[in-house]
Amino acid sequence: MARNKKYKQKLLTNKHSILHTHTKPESIEDITLDLEIKSSDENKITLLEQSAPSISSKVMFWRPRYVEQSQWLQHIPFYFWLIEVLHPKVVVHPNIHTGVSYFAICQAIDKLNQDGLIYGSYGEHGDDVRINTYNHEHYQEFSSLTSKNEKQFLQEFRNQSIDLLVLSNDSILLSSKSEITSLHHYMSNNGIVLIHDSSYESKREIIKELKSRYTFFEWNQGSGLLMLCLGKNVPPRLGALITQSQELSGKRLIQNIYTRLGVACEDSWYRSSQEKKIKQLLEDMEVIKVQLINCQSEKDNYHSRMKEISTQLNETINEKNMFQQSFEQAKKQIIISEEEIEAFKVEKKLYEKDFQKQQDEITKLRSEVQELKNINLMLERDQEVATLKISKLTHAESSLQQSLNKRFDELAILTKLLHDKENQDKTHFTEIQPSPIEISTLNKSTLTDKIKDKFLTTKKNRAKIRQFKKNVELIQNSELFDEVWYSEQYPDAKNHPYGAAGHYLEKGFELRTNPSPLFNSNWYLQTNKDVYNVSMNPLFHYLKFGKKENRLFKRV
Repeated sequence: MARNKKYKQKLLTNKHSILHTHTKPESIEDITLDLEIKSSDENKITLLEQSAPSISSKVMFWRPRYVEQSQWLQHIPFYFWLIEVLHPKVVVHPNIHTGVSYFAICQAIDKLNQDGLIYGSYGEHGDDVRINTYNHEHYQEFSSLTSKNEKQFLQEFRNQSIDLLVLSNDSILLSSKSEITSLHHYMSNNGIVLIHDSSYESKREIIKELKSRYTFFEWNQGSGLLMLCLGKNVPPRLGALITQSQELSGKRLIQNIYTRLGVACEDSWYRSSQEKKIKQLLEDMEVIKVQLINCQSEKDNYHSRMKEISTQLNETINEKNMFQQSFEQAKKQIIISEEEIEAFKVEKKLYEKDFQKQQDEITKLRSEVQELKNINLMLERDQEVATLKISKLTHAESSLQQSLNKRFDELAILTKLLHDKENQDKTHFTEIQPSPIEISTLNKSTLTDKIKDKFLTTKKNRAKIRQFKKNVELIQNSELFDEVWYSEQYPDAKNHPYGAAGHYLEKGFELRTNPSPLFNSNWYLQTNKDVYNVSMNPLFHYLKFGKKENRLFKRV
């Protein structure tokens, strides 16, 4: 754990240089792993040959081509060395899990240009697609894979043809002593058996039994690996390894060498996996940057729209203030006109009183004339006197009539002036009104109602705008709306103030446009006549109501 933490810290410190390094070397498997051996390979191999000539080989320092998370990564250097020493003709590997051990053996056969064949079967826990793909791309000339279970797979090799058999500790061949005895039916005279996970407590008795029967070599690095020599012919270098491992110092040396090489393989996998994670994180960061740019753009558009709305609001307020000022001026003018009308009414009453007095005088004069006429009839004898008096009275009546006519003319003029003034006031008041209502019917409550109606209309318009935005967001967030596709199909949508979604919400019903290839607007309207009859946008109806009502939709 300490080694992994130290390596992780090194990766984070030098992430820039790591990202510009290939995760797989190009034909540099001969390059030494990132160990202390890395600086001077030839000197290290010389020291290794001096201390352990039986196991010294450059193949142990190959970089593995195929690495995955596995507890068998530490055994890869030993696989390379064993294939070089054993030179197997037939290798069998049932129950492949991650493919680490299988492809390490394939790499060694390929690099050493040997003529051996290797057969494998992936068990229930193996990733068959990934393993088959990698095998087909790299080793299909000499490697063959199958999906058969272990029992069916091993039936094909019961003729003592296997030179190297790789088993896991849960193999059916290790399930009982009778199965262990049957191992000889599969193995050739050079037969070697490798058993993974030999350190597990559950297989301790079986492993002990195997050690008592056959020549073996075992080390406890990782989860343990046990090598059994079942054949009569043991290669000299392999025999030397087993002999040297029987001494405590030799065993420690061998264990130390393969442990360090195995840890290097684990570090190689760890570095590769961390590089992939860093690459993925950087790709995610780029996606997030694009999203942030889009969010900033939307924010700017929102602020721009808010400024427009604020400008419109200020204009509306200015219009309201101007209307209020005009209303106040009209109100003052009405008050002045009312005062003038009242003055004319008072003057008219005075003229009417004067006219009534003159009428009374005329009536009185007529009575007098009538009396005089009666007297004239009665005084026929005094006709001359009566005639003279009548003449005088007639002249007086004529003067009074002229005076009365003059009064009538003055009254008509005043009445006409009063009528013209009222018409002028009505005309002036009508010009400043928002609607042609007569001044006589106009009052304070009517003007107030008009102002209220105008503000209510403005308020309703703003509510409609907010609701339209919400409806646009509902369509824009739907998986059935493809903004890019819609903009390509209907270029005018780019010029809409609310984007492609706003264009579809406003024009979708009228133009029968489709929001994406997933939703056919015309089909939905034809199928749902109630939606068609109210002229509602089809996708909006489906998202708002149709989905809850289990209504169907169709692709374009």
